[in-house]
Amino acid sequence: MKSIVELIVALQQGTLTLSAAADAIAARGALPDAEHRAELALLEQAGQQGQLDASTVRELLARLVAAQVAAAPDDSFDDATVVKPVMDDATVVKPAARPPPQPPAEAADGTIVKPVPRPPPPEQDEATIVKPSAMGVPDGTERTTGVTGTAGKTGTGTGSSSMDMASWRRIASAESGEYATVGMLLKGRFLLEREIGRGGMGVVFLARDERKVEARDRDPYVAVKVLNDDFRRHPDSLIALQREARRSQLLAHDNIVRVFDFDKDGTIVFMTMEYIDGSDLKTLIRERAYNGMSLADARPLIEGMAWALKRAHATGVVHSDFKPGNVMVTREGVPKVFDFGIARAAQHAGSDSAGDKTLFDAGTLGALTPAYASLEMIKGQEPAASDDIYALGCVIFELLTGKHPFDKASAEVAQREGRRPPAVPGLTRRQYKTLCDSVAFTREQRLKSAAELIDGLREVTWCQRYGRPFAYGAGVVVLLALGAWGLSRYLHDQQVAHVVERFAPTNARHYANVGQAMTALNGLNPRDRTRIVLEDGEIIQNFLLNRIRSHWDPSVDHYDFAGAERVFQARDQLRLYSPALDREHRAIEQQRNDLLNTLDTQLMERISAGAIFASQPHDVIATMAKIRAMDPTSALLKNSQLELKYDIAIGQSLGSGQIAQAQQQLKLARSVFPDSRRLAVRAQQLAALSSSEQVVSVPTTSRFQTVRQAQTALAGLVATPATTAVWQSQVAAAMVLLQNNQSPSTRHLVDRLGAAIATTVSKQNNALHLPQDIELINFGLRYAPHSAPLLTQRDRLVALQQQQQTRLDQEAATAEIASRIESVRRAAAANDTAKAEQSLARIRTLQPSNPFLVKEGPTLVAEAYIRIAQGAFRAGKYQSAQQTVAQGIAALGPRSDLANARDLYALTAALISAHGQPLAPADYQRLSAQLGRIRKIDANGLKNLESELKSRGQL
Repeated sequence: MKSIVELIVALQQGTLTLSAAADAIAARGALPDAEHRAELALLEQAGQQGQLDASTVRELLARLVAAQVAAAPDDSFDDATVVKPVMDDATVVKPAARPPPQPPAEAADGTIVKPVPRPPPPEQDEATIVKPSAMGVPDGTERTTGVTGTAGKTGTGTGSSSMDMASWRRIASAESGEYATVGMLLKGRFLLEREIGRGGMGVVFLARDERKVEARDRDPYVAVKVLNDDFRRHPDSLIALQREARRSQLLAHDNIVRVFDFDKDGTIVFMTMEYIDGSDLKTLIRERAYNGMSLADARPLIEGMAWALKRAHATGVVHSDFKPGNVMVTREGVPKVFDFGIARAAQHAGSDSAGDKTLFDAGTLGALTPAYASLEMIKGQEPAASDDIYALGCVIFELLTGKHPFDKASAEVAQREGRRPPAVPGLTRRQYKTLCDSVAFTREQRLKSAAELIDGLREVTWCQRYGRPFAYGAGVVVLLALGAWGLSRYLHDQQVAHVVERFAPTNARHYANVGQAMTALNGLNPRDRTRIVLEDGEIIQNFLLNRIRSHWDPSVDHYDFAGAERVFQARDQLRLYSPALDREHRAIEQQRNDLLNTLDTQLMERISAGAIFASQPHDVIATMAKIRAMDPTSALLKNSQLELKYDIAIGQSLGSGQIAQAQQQLKLARSVFPDSRRLAVRAQQLAALSSSEQVVSVPTTSRFQTVRQAQTALAGLVATPATTAVWQSQVAAAMVLLQNNQSPSTRHLVDRLGAAIATTVSKQNNALHLPQDIELINFGLRYAPHSAPLLTQRDRLVALQQQQQTRLDQEAATAEIASRIESVRRAAAANDTAKAEQSLARIRTLQPSNPFLVKEGPTLVAEAYIRIAQGAFRAGKYQSAQQTVAQGIAALGPRSDLANARDLYALTAALISAHGQPLAPADYQRLSAQLGRIRKIDANGLKNLESELKSRGQL
């Protein structure tokens, strides 16, 4: 056994050939992880220092990795992608007697990458030819640019991934690249939060898309796959993967993980993909299907994977590396196939136009997993859909039996050794034959499509199970059943077609609303509903967009935001993928914020102008109606200042004796503030005054002929006191004759009257009855002005009235604070900092200790200042950006977020001013110190700024 140091020395001295060194590494086997990593580092250092040439270093690194993989246990390298470096244009002649190396059995299901013979180049005028950058670009040959941005398709493209081949070559040729780590911000956008997977191709991170966070997207997370150096340095790998990532973006399907973009940040090359909350199929098989599962339980997984491959094959894409590790299963049990980024283009007629062909595809990388690769793939033949069928069949065997059909042996080994698939309990003969045909070694014998596999695994009918003997005897029954089935199928297809047709606006029975459409869709089985959403998604999208605009369109005074939100909720229930609906949702939310802020300003202006009734021009009623339509629960609707204005106006009408006008004003006010306690008290006061008017209107002439009759009537009324206007009118009629009668009996009756009224009022404790109770006390004092019980009750009611007024004032202040808090939120969302500051100041006046003033309020306003500054900065107005942040600091006081932004913009302005100019040592040190300080306190902000400046060519 020789150490790597001894091998390096021997190679330098010429006493050892490269082939012999490689054999020595393979012969000694695997090393402990620490020693293995140390040897890798020594080799890389030797290459960097020029002790060994680059091709020798890459070959020895590959041998070290292969030796380590060969000794690893089965599961440690399951589904791992191992990249074998390729010699740099060097011709190596090996002895003919040596057989080609076979992948180790222990790494049978690890993806390996090997050189694949290139096809002859097509004619220049029929195909785009991509050549290594070292060869140059011939005159007149157009450079190709692989565009993987997703504008118009997804909302997550970085928008900066378009690169020519020379750019990719420069990245591939870099000897040592940067390493992605948790906490890094790629392209100023994707924040790597945690590692969720690792393989031979690279590392997968859970990342937060900061652009989605800014747009307040409910699901801002994506998966970011960062390619490792070995894969990055493989010839043509980056160009091929970029091309196939773009092809994968077209595979919109519920069972396929969406690929958003393929991009780079420095020498870090990465893909952004849909994040799936679940586990991979390999884990599921290990944990739940180690002894196999029934076909009924496995069917949803099998059919989901098959439909995904069927969709890919229909668009001319072959996965080429299908395996359990490349299938995610959601928490709901839905399988999703991924890693189409290294899929290969199927070379069948019509799959590509001539202008879309290249001299390479991902197949030139030779990426395959031996345990799941067909015999044709291992031999390097052109890809076909049946290659994926072979891999799918192997995976189905694992689901149903818990084991690979050939014990993880490659197709080449299994064919040579004559292996056969194992028996599968629970399958019929037809189903088992179908499954075996899917893993046939040759394409001629293998199933050609996923549809054939699904059809062959379906449950067989009674007649198929029991054969001909029963078929003859039940011929008529079968014919009738077939006719009934055909009719049922026809009616079912008609029902599905009818459901789809009603989405068209020209249809006579067009859905009137989303509720009707959802009812119709929910009347179908889940499979038909899913198929309609996938196949007729565009017509459903257009229907939903029309329904949204019927609820929300400010140009025609449609402000039903809640109705529009219900349409978006229906879209979420259907799981309809639609970037157009995403954009519409963001636009409507921004419009709503801007409109609510404008309406809040308009409301305050009209209240200040006193335009509070519908009879006045530019009144508040229309403004309140728009706010209520947009947000029925908005705190702006509880404007205490407007409520107080209504109360004062009603009181003035009552004071001038205009009862009818006061009633009209009260009716309008209570329609605006239906839950107002203040207006409820006014209503009671109005009712009491109306009763008093009825009492006052009693004729001055008594209907009683004698004092005795009046005394008798009054005695009866005193015995049964009441608070009604009728009772008071009867008392007033009796008192017409008795008011001036000073006889002892009359005075006694009047004292009893005062006591009865006081007793009646003392039982009332409802604050809303205070106006009526006070009117009743005043009525009694008219006839018994010195009644002690009445005077006592009057004092009590006055005290209660003062307490009630205090509570109303407190409620008004609370309502105004809530209204001003809402005003701050709306103004900040609309970047109206002046108004937001005014509302903050008002809250500070009303309640200095309000928690909103401590954190949320100032933070909202500070964020508005920062957004305004960012807009100015992006427009190149660096001085304006600094001034905006300075205004925020002046208004809000010292804040770390504003201070960081100020320092960042000041440093940027200084750097841009100094760009291309000679710097004095003192200036250089000052700028370096500023940069170091900002990097410590706001690393993410600095990273975002650097990315933005790079994208604009200013850094």
